[in-house]
Amino acid sequence: MARYGYDGVDINWESIAFPDDVSNFQTFITQLRFALDQSLPPTHYLLSYPSGTASNYINDTNNANMLLPVQDAIDQINLQTYGMAAAYQGWVTWHNSALYSGACVFPGTAIHLPSVDSTVKAFTSAGILKSKIGIGIQLVGIDCAGGSGTSTGGATRPCQSWDYTNSNRGAPEVRFVPAAAVITDYTAANGYAENFDVVSKVPWLSNTRPNSAGDHFVSFENSQSIRAKGHYLESQGLGGAIIFEVSGDYMPSQPTGDSQHPLMTAVRKYITRK
Repeated sequence: MARYGYDGVDINWESIAFPDDVSNFQTFITQLRFALDQSLPPTHYLLSYPSGTASNYINDTNNANMLLPVQDAIDQINLQTYGMAAAYQGWVTWHNSALYSGACVFPGTAIHLPSVDSTVKAFTSAGILKSKIGIGIQLVGIDCAGGSGTSTGGATRPCQSWDYTNSNRGAPEVRFVPAAAVITDYTAANGYAENFDVVSKVPWLSNTRPNSAGDHFVSFENSQSIRAKGHYLESQGLGGAIIFEVSGDYMPSQPTGDSQHPLMTAVRKYITRK
């Protein structure tokens, strides 16, 4: 790393097993921080760690407690606050990266669906410094298609109990779609209506068709939701944000400049510190 002039190291250790991996992780981070600090001439190399996925939010507290003793060794703890929903048994349709949870709960429970805010609060409540925390923004849309058992037939909006065990009206499908494709292909001309959840602060697309197998609920980011996340980041005094993935909204057919990457342009405008 030092030889080739890099800024630091990112530790992408996923699927942490609790409690077996905890001591090994903490020892590794401590030793790595020590090794980074031995550079000559003295240089502060960055050490970052992306913690979990939001769909695995039940481990938020475990992750935070594991990081607490070594947070001084880490420059930024980046929360993967995207991928918050998919076709999981017992779930409902939900936003990919809701800023706030809102009123939606898991079927038959009082447990709210995960959000950026709920994940941040789990970490800060455990003692992780706000200044260490980065939130995640994903430049990829999540397209939930087909299924049955909802008031609209298939999946067409958030917080629907989505029956994907009954394939009589079309087996459900979850696809990851680059933001550029959402912008260019998921249009009103193709039957998609754009909505904005004023509580969760994220947009979504709906497409209701006569055949439920053709129904769609699409969660994605736009400049309005990125602006809301930027405001949240600043108002909470958080450390920053991570983007996954930068190439998601690249539109080479557009003129050079901001129009080729509209969401990264919004990130630069609303997330980058002035």
